[in-house]
This record gives sequence, structure tokens and C-alpha cells, in this order.
Amino acid sequence: MKTTTLGDQVMVQATSVDAAGKLHQDVLRALDLGMLARWDRTRLRDEVHRLAKHLASTSGTKIDDATRDRLADRVVSETFGLGPLDDFMTDPDINDILVNGHNEIWIDRCGVLSRSPHTFRDDAHLLATIQRILAPIGRRVDEASPMVDARLADGSRVNALLPPLSLQGPVLSIRRFGRRMSGDKLLANGSL
Repeated sequence: MKTTTLGDQVMVQATSVDAAGKLHQDVLRALDLGMLARWDRTRLRDEVHRLAKHLASTSGTKIDDATRDRLADRVVSETFGLGPLDDFMTDPDINDILVNGHNEIWIDRCGVLSRSPHTFRDDAHLLATIQRILAPIGRRVDEASPMVDARLADGSRVNALLPPLSLQGPVLSIRRFGRRMSGDKLLANGSL
């Protein structure tokens, strides 16, 4: 069966996107949504893992424990993080994240542009992630306002387009800025 690299060390089957989507829906139906606002990410992760284990065993889904745990982590990421973009947003070597529709993500890592194996399930999944990116900064993108440029709290620049401005569904670009370098690091890199 075809495998895809997700992150630096995790290998999952290509069908895990569908399995994660189903598990995501099942866990959301089972979670007490009123409690979510009061839980931190660790408590939420623990509860999702408990529910995922229970749901997988009662539904007859044949997945091993490691895969189930990875899927549960993805559910937390999809629900409260940025889904397929989470790993990229924390990688200091990534300068640009370019999403050209739900099934095409490109990253610029240390000046080298490469296609990521990560994808969104569909346009609605990508749009929900764009809305989660914009919500904390009080911005929105929709049919009435199909383009947005914004600056995130960490200084990253975000641009998102929706149809009809984009012909391939929602698109997103995130330009991340590196951290300040010390004088020693600048000397080591030959910049000074």
C-alpha cells in the first residue's frame, strides 16, 4: 500500500486522511462541546485519545494503537490547530507555506521549494483552517470579501483568496519571518 510521510518521522497509510476524517467526525459527535472551552490542549488530547480508542474498538475499525494515536493527534490538530499546516508553522527552517487548493501544499524550507505530502480533505477543510487562522486577529474572508491580507501575532504575513478571485478553490500563503540572529551566528554564516 502507498505510504506518505507526515512530519519528519511519522509514516501513515494514504487512506489515513479518510480515516482521520471519519474519526474526527465520530470524536466530535461524542465530545462534550460545552467542556472544550474549559480544557487545555493536553486535557483535550487525552480525552480525544480515550474517545478514539473507545470508538475504534466499538466500531470494529482495524487500526493499530500507534496509528490510532497519530489519528487522535490529527483530530486535535484539525479541531483546534491548523491541521496539515501545524508542523510547518513550528518549523523554524520554513519561510513560506503556499496552499494552491486543498490538495497541493508547497513549502519553502531554507530557500528550497518542495511539494508537501500533506493535503486538506477538501475545499471546506481548507476554508475552515483559513478561518481559524484569521479569527484570532479579527479578520475574515468570504464571498463578499474574497481576499484578505493580514499579519499574525508572530509577525507572519497571510494572504488568502477565494473564488472567483481564485480559479482553483481557496488558496493561502503564509510568509514566516526568521528569528533574529546573534552576532556570532551572523559571523558563522559569513554575513558579517
